Amino acid sequence: MLSFPAICADTIIMKRYIPMIISALLLISLGLYILLSPPESIVSVVVAAFGLYLAFDGFRTLLMRHRIGEGIGSSLSGMLLGKGLADAVVGLVILLVALAFPGAILRFLVYIAAAAFLLTGIVDLVDLIWLSRLDIPSGSVGLETVLSFVFALILFIFPNILPTVLLTIVAAVLFASGVVMIYGAISSSCYARRLRKELEKRLES
Repeated sequence: MLSFPAICADTIIMKRYIPMIISALLLISLGLYILLSPPESIVSVVVAAFGLYLAFDGFRTLLMRHRIGEGIGSSLSGMLLGKGLADAVVGLVILLVALAFPGAILRFLVYIAAAAFLLTGIVDLVDLIWLSRLDIPSGSVGLETVLSFVFALILFIFPNILPTVLLTIVAAVLFASGVVMIYGAISSSCYARRLRKELEKRLES
């Protein structure tokens, strides 16, 4: 039968590692949600959350300006008014677009990335031509040019590959982190209990 100090020690150990286990379960749940949900819904949720935060920050700025009043000066008051209105309007627009067109946001972001790769490839190609005319070694510019055009082509033809791969990696990292945290919490808890039992045996002897 466990003594009162032993029960108290076990309770302290449980209270110490239960938050870690809860955090780990949340990470695992988030990883499974990302892994099982379509990329469009995840991106729309993230963008909608950002829009909601931006709108909330804008309204908070307007409320702060209203509470402070005109005592802060006309220039600062006008700056707070402009920032608050801009954040609130932009945040609401982002929120509405994310809720109304979830798939369009993902494709828009992917096409921006594809256009960036394409622009990088064009710039690298111009640099490569310029270096070749001056008989200057191009180094890795040729490889960068080819890779930029290849990535741009892949993203334009298969726009769902990049978000799917990235979200799968994020989900795997979250899931693995949760599993490692649970393993670490259980191992640490067992080790602490074993040390406590060894200490009790030494005290009894």
